[in-house]
Amino acid sequence: VGATSRTFHIGSGGSYVPVIVANTGTTDNISLKVLNGVFNAYAGEVGTSAITENVVNKTFIIGEGTAGGSNLNITFQWNTSDETLNYDRTSTIVGRWNGTAWSNLTGATGAPASNPSASIFTFNISGVTDLGIFGLGDLQSPLPIKLVGFNAKLEDGVTYLKWTTASEIDNSHFDVERGTDGYNFEFLDRVKGSGNSSSRIDYKFDDKHASDLMETSNVIYYRLKMVDYSGHIDYSKVVSVSRYGSVPFALISTVPNPFKSSTNISFKTGSTSTIDVVVTDAFGREISKSTFNPNLGANIVPIGVDNNWYSGVYFVKMTQDGESLTVKVIKQ
Repeated sequence: VGATSRTFHIGSGGSYVPVIVANTGTTDNISLKVLNGVFNAYAGEVGTSAITENVVNKTFIIGEGTAGGSNLNITFQWNTSDETLNYDRTSTIVGRWNGTAWSNLTGATGAPASNPSASIFTFNISGVTDLGIFGLGDLQSPLPIKLVGFNAKLEDGVTYLKWTTASEIDNSHFDVERGTDGYNFEFLDRVKGSGNSSSRIDYKFDDKHASDLMETSNVIYYRLKMVDYSGHIDYSKVVSVSRYGSVPFALISTVPNPFKSSTNISFKTGSTSTIDVVVTDAFGREISKSTFNPNLGANIVPIGVDNNWYSGVYFVKMTQDGESLTVKVIKQ
């Protein structure tokens, strides 16, 4: 594809969604495919955890023969039937999956043009140099703003909060909130957002009065209230600190162990982030994989057997916020 536009006649799920591409960079072999659905994460070209609201229900995958050099002008097209629940096409954005999170493409915010003779909509972006997986959403979709890290550390009576965004759209500010039970929070301070960004931005806030609250509570909990220019609000996960630093992600017990049909793994955590649970056998083969949504404090993960389980040793690995616990269990 070179400077002359080329139409890729593609579709999925019974819907024709052609894409028009022109390349003002180095002429190259451009490939394009479309998959039904758009997702919160991808392993290769396989999506996991479908997004069911505020998006066009298509994943567009754009590749190039020789990496680097392309500079694309892309026109996406879709049908009314491709729009999911609550999709607001007047605030359409284009998101790109960067391998870790969705990031918006600078300038790709606005209302698409429509074909007056049919229910077909088009949306154009230019200057695209990083190819890969793309999706269409609106400002309320999971595509625009991605918080990819939030942690807290207590040192000498001061809590140091740090967080990172992978992308932002119309991000007005963050309200830092604090509490002592993990469920009720009060406003602590405000940190200005960066408005619109498609690159990593690091933020920090120091709670210099944490020691005062520690006089009446052993644990302090924090969360971020993220507010955009329209007043839309999202909340971060909850993080915490104690007199001894961060509340640990730690094992309490495994009962019964050995077991016949099921066992319960008890643990504690100071975060509400999702926990990935992977069971492998003694040879490292994956037996099962699941996710667990914990509460703050003590939790129990039940582990039950199926036909893949034989008598012997197994390992249960639980991962939260990049930290892992591994438990050896024995099936009788």
